Amino acid sequence: MGEIQPGKCPVVLGEPQCPPPTQIDCVEVLKVYDQCIKEEIIFREVPVPVGCIIDPTDTIVCEVVFPDTTCSIFSFGTPDPNNFRSIVIKQTVTIRIRVFDAAGNEKPLCAVTDGPFQQFQDVFLFAPEGTFGQCRIVSARCECTVITVDLLPTYFCKIKICKEIQVKALVKLLVPSYGFCQPGPCVVTPQEEFPCPPEDLFPPQRDPQQG
Repeated sequence: MGEIQPGKCPVVLGEPQCPPPTQIDCVEVLKVYDQCIKEEIIFREVPVPVGCIIDPTDTIVCEVVFPDTTCSIFSFGTPDPNNFRSIVIKQTVTIRIRVFDAAGNEKPLCAVTDGPFQQFQDVFLFAPEGTFGQCRIVSARCECTVITVDLLPTYFCKIKICKEIQVKALVKLLVPSYGFCQPGPCVVTPQEEFPCPPEDLFPPQRDPQQG
């Protein structure tokens, strides 16, 4: 990097002493106007496949399948007088359920994939005209037990989806800066030492002492 390094300014007598910027730049960036993290808990009943026998010592494993599980903006409501609006989020979820016996062997007859199925939620965020919404799933988990529904064994699954919802807009910001970032030399991957260039790069010359 250049002579001025980014980071915290040194503190002198309890006050940060930052060097003055060398210029003012106009930078085009995506600005986040508002954001939130939302956790959804979904309960799902999935019929146990015919022929599957689950013993008390078996282990039921449930996983949320990616990239089949996603979230997106379904609708972007009209802003209120304070520029807040209702944003409807659509999430599409797929889960896979497997069963393992006490020895760790999978029971193929018990495996089932459920989905994709959809869920909708509503959030209320600051979103003035010119902004757009974005949603992404940051984590997910699933756990299942077996219950009886209408005299039939059924997987009863609890699915947790953690989503990050953001309201953004492409803007131009006026920011103080210290000029352009000057990259340093790349560091190569360590490898076995070898001479470069080799000492015998050219053929040897005739020794003048030998005539």
